[in-house]
Amino acid sequence: MASAAEVAKDGVVVIDVRTPAEYATGYLRDAVNMDVQASDFGARLAELDVSKSYAVYCQSGHRSELALEQFAAAGFTHVVDLAGGVPTWTAQGYALVGAS
Repeated sequence: MASAAEVAKDGVVVIDVRTPAEYATGYLRDAVNMDVQASDFGARLAELDVSKSYAVYCQSGHRSELALEQFAAAGFTHVVDLAGGVPTWTAQGYALVGAS
């Protein structure tokens, strides 16, 4: 599991791989929504800079694992999983923002 220190590093891009509806209920600060189950996920992944560092999360951890596999297959080497998903991170004191 990624630590809070890893996520807080300058330049780390946080990616929320849940659905847009789930994202609308609240997300980690500055997270970008890229639904791993959407048909355009691969195309959106291809638009990202492989040299940057990414932290990926979902609701429970399953979809973030799927996303990590796709990141790796696309050549990304600096990607961490926020294991346990939203409940784990909110339990550690990270507030969700942007709730509609």
